[in-house]
Amino acid sequence: MIKQALFLLSITATCTAKAQNNIGIGTPTPNASAVLDITSSSKGVLLPRVALTAANAASPLGAFVAGMVVYNIATAGAAPNDVSPGFYYCDGANWLKLVTNASGWNTSGNAGTSSASHFIGTTDNQDLIFRRNNIRAGLLSLNNTSWGTRALNPATTGNANTANGYQSLFTNTGGNNNTANGSFALYSNNTGSNNVGTGMQSLYYNQAGSNNAATGYNALQFNVSGSNNTASGTQSLLNNNSGDNNTAIGIGAMQSNISGSSNVAMGINALYMNTNKNNLVAIGDSALYQNGSAAVGAAEAIQNTGVGSKVLYNTILGSGNTAMGFQALFTNANGNNNTAAGYKADVITANLSNATAIGANAKAGLSNSLILGDSTNNVKVGIGTGYPTTAKLVIKTTPGATGIDLASSDAYAEMRVIRNSLNSGDHDLYFNFLAPSPNSLHMFSNGTETMTIKNTSVGIGTGNPVSTAALEISSTAKGFLPPRMSYAQRDAIASPATGLIIWCNNCGLYGQVQVYNGIEWTNIIGGTRDVSVGETFQGGKVAYILQPADPGYVAGQTHGLIATPSDLGNADWGCRGTSIAGTSTLIGTGNANTNLITGGCATAGIAARLCSNLTLSGYTDWYLPSEKELLKLSINQLIIGGFSATNYWSSTQSDLNMGSTIDFNTNGQISADKSLLFPVRAVRSF
Repeated sequence: MIKQALFLLSITATCTAKAQNNIGIGTPTPNASAVLDITSSSKGVLLPRVALTAANAASPLGAFVAGMVVYNIATAGAAPNDVSPGFYYCDGANWLKLVTNASGWNTSGNAGTSSASHFIGTTDNQDLIFRRNNIRAGLLSLNNTSWGTRALNPATTGNANTANGYQSLFTNTGGNNNTANGSFALYSNNTGSNNVGTGMQSLYYNQAGSNNAATGYNALQFNVSGSNNTASGTQSLLNNNSGDNNTAIGIGAMQSNISGSSNVAMGINALYMNTNKNNLVAIGDSALYQNGSAAVGAAEAIQNTGVGSKVLYNTILGSGNTAMGFQALFTNANGNNNTAAGYKADVITANLSNATAIGANAKAGLSNSLILGDSTNNVKVGIGTGYPTTAKLVIKTTPGATGIDLASSDAYAEMRVIRNSLNSGDHDLYFNFLAPSPNSLHMFSNGTETMTIKNTSVGIGTGNPVSTAALEISSTAKGFLPPRMSYAQRDAIASPATGLIIWCNNCGLYGQVQVYNGIEWTNIIGGTRDVSVGETFQGGKVAYILQPADPGYVAGQTHGLIATPSDLGNADWGCRGTSIAGTSTLIGTGNANTNLITGGCATAGIAARLCSNLTLSGYTDWYLPSEKELLKLSINQLIIGGFSATNYWSSTQSDLNMGSTIDFNTNGQISADKSLLFPVRAVRSF
């Protein structure tokens, strides 16, 4: 009791309560706005000292009380919410450390700093993270670095990655050694490694591709799995998806490439339209611009090489072409294995192969040809001389040389041009020569003379052609073989000369030797030549050739029907209600039927009259085919061509109101009212 009384006395002596609203310790007049006013010039306040095991641990104080303040004496807590010694206050759920500016950085700037001892960072082996709006905006870890809002996926397990820019390397999971500079650079990368993306959305969709380098806005943007690609320039290799080992330098270079591999494109829009072709080299503005744009085959539009502005610009299917010089091989589209070197060196047509053009404006017009220089400017070629002034080709040889030998090992050359060197009267051109007489052209094969041109006569198989013959062919074991072709190829000969001889391999039953008589092609003895269905002949198309069972067939002769190449229009059969007696269905009766109809029906413009009034290619004997003649036209309609409808009129009457037609879909006979309009096709006999 005595101790309790003394304690109360001491409290009374040191504490003063004012109207029970506030308490003063060390002062009789506590501040009116303070619940507790402690005044001292030599002592402090000692708050409760506890050991906090974690920032979210209530022990040892029991339940959390918001506003409670303690001093933590624990030196280590339980991860991940470990704590360190210092003052803590409770927010109702967690312990939060009180931090003063005494040893930190001011948001308004700092003065009196030392680069040796002042810094922002950690002093333990922990990552340094920067946030903006409470979203991670920077990371300094042991081997990963990022700067930019949401740059580098926080969940990544990859190492040695660097991300600079908004959401760069946003999805990375296990990729290593990647560098992303620019907003969305390498955005979708997850396992790809050793990639470098510099520029907004560069390598945006890359997921597993590795060893890629992209520099420029949208460079390699859609790459997903392609590896070992290099793109430098806005939208270079923009659409590459799975292509590997490509190099594209320049705005839009290889922009359309998707799966093509091992290509090189340098220059704005070089290889712009290529999508899936390989082993291409394009160096220059718009070089190989359309390469592969229409290619579907694996062997199309591959292995092309172009150096120069707009070289191989229009190549869409051609492969194995090489072009060097401004617009070299510009025209080539489908040609293969062509070579052009020089300003606008080119091919004349788009589908040549194995053509070579060398020199400014040199133009190759044939496949398997070599063109040197521009013929328009009379370019000359010199071999062994720098001054080819005397001819298109000047070959300068050493003093005493006789001319030109090809593959020669001794005096007997495969070809030799003699220049007045053997004797004063020798002006001959020899092919594998032996001992020919002067002023002749001799051609040898394997030591045997095969052709001789002597004076104005040509000998084949003889070295001494008869002087009265322009051509003498001598042989006891071989014959004469004229040019062989189809009748379509024969008819394509423009303005054939009278007497021209060919072998028509699809004329008649077995082919035929034919000669042009100045008007038409005939057989070799001048008679009617054998023809085939579908062939253009005597004003129309051969529509049918008579067979042994047909009326009018003559053994050993060729006869049949010729149809007009196209319809004569639509017409009615005519004279409905009037019977035309005597018409027949048989082959060979169409002309007689037509005469019966036009004689018994005066109506203008009817089907039979359209045919009988027709004059075509000098022929006036056209008529409306009978029912069975029209059936042959229906059967052969695809070969003849030009048919536009289903039903056609025949010259066969069904009854006084109906005429006979043939359904060209079914080859069936159908009777139709004579007043109906159907197409008309005229025929003539030969």
